Amino acid sequence: LNNLFEFILLTDPQSEASQATFTYSTTEAGTVLNFIRARETGEYKTKVTWSDNLISWSDAGVVLDETNLNADETEVSATIPFSLSGARYFRIEVTGP
Repeated sequence: LNNLFEFILLTDPQSEASQATFTYSTTEAGTVLNFIRARETGEYKTKVTWSDNLISWSDAGVVLDETNLNADETEVSATIPFSLSGARYFRIEVTGP
């Protein structure tokens, strides 16, 4: 991971053992992706997008729910709508200045 992504996902770039944790589940509303990110990220923003073909990406229909866990961490739950084609890929994007 690049340093910005490591910062956002609260991992240690000096340790191979330090890895971000992602979980997902399926609900009636879609697939729910869960991860922990830094609570204070300044001008940097995280966004979850999806694709049916790994070429074009969208955040249409993605519902984010964020819960502050403590002074440093925020839990993010992103509900990604189901695909009519059956295949759905998702990614986390970090944008900033």
